[in-house]
Amino acid sequence: MTGAVASGSRPMRQWRRSASRARLDVLAVCVGYRVLIAVLAALPLSAAASALVGHHPRGDAVLWDAGGLWLVESLRMAGPALRELTPYGSLFLLVGAFGWLVPLGALVLSVGAEGRKARWRDLLGGAASHFPLLALLLGATLLLQALLLALVSAAAALLASSASSRSHGADALRLAGPCLGLVFAWLLAVGQDLLRVPIVQRGQGLFAALGTAWELLRREGRAVLVAAAWRTALAVATLAVAAGAAARLTGGAVGSVLLAVLLQLLAVVAFVWLRGAWFHWVSRRLARVPDDAEDGPVAPAPPLPDPRAVAASTED
Repeated sequence: MTGAVASGSRPMRQWRRSASRARLDVLAVCVGYRVLIAVLAALPLSAAASALVGHHPRGDAVLWDAGGLWLVESLRMAGPALRELTPYGSLFLLVGAFGWLVPLGALVLSVGAEGRKARWRDLLGGAASHFPLLALLLGATLLLQALLLALVSAAAALLASSASSRSHGADALRLAGPCLGLVFAWLLAVGQDLLRVPIVQRGQGLFAALGTAWELLRREGRAVLVAAAWRTALAVATLAVAAGAAARLTGGAVGSVLLAVLLQLLAVVAFVWLRGAWFHWVSRRLARVPDDAEDGPVAPAPPLPDPRAVAASTED
């Protein structure tokens, strides 16, 4: 009996070790997509900066000088062109956000029990098959996030206007409104991730995925929030540090520019890896939740009657 238990637990340990290691091919696809979108989005800004400060001996490094004189003046001169590009840039970023659902879905599949056996092309194809539902979920989440952020900020501004305009309480309310709205938006993003895993890995519909995610929150709500919070904080801090360091290095020697590019690339890799680690954590917790979470575990079938007892009752 002990040997059977040990032999049964060994595959589980092996699966956990293999699942905890991110699929490098899927990570490369996700990183490549995000780098491509970032480069294409930055091209208009880079062209505008080059036209304004490209003649300067220090290049665009002057944009980050203390006081921000060059930065403010460059934004003023490039204002009309940037305003014309804003609708197209917003549309491009929106299309890029929805296109990100396919590599992200492949990342979700890769951390599941079956993902380690499939090729990355098959994972992308499997994620693409769930694209309509994932796109609907993303659109609804973005709409709810915008509404919540606007409503909370407007309510905080209304409360601040009723207080004295010079009081510290009014300033605190004006600051607390957007911050509280961002917290609500983050909670919606966490809920969206909890729905993505059963949709992609189990092929559930929206309502079935809602039941599965709700059951997970009912069982381990605090653990879910803690796991999501520290990974989000680490990802934001990594991107912020990389952006700040790159801003200081840009415009210097060639080695400094290459170092800035490398820092940004490492930040993107860390971001994607943290997303994969988060989905792996959710996948392991959802493995304990039955497919039909609302009905709970399926009751065992009743035992079959004993044929001898049936024969005896027939003779009587």
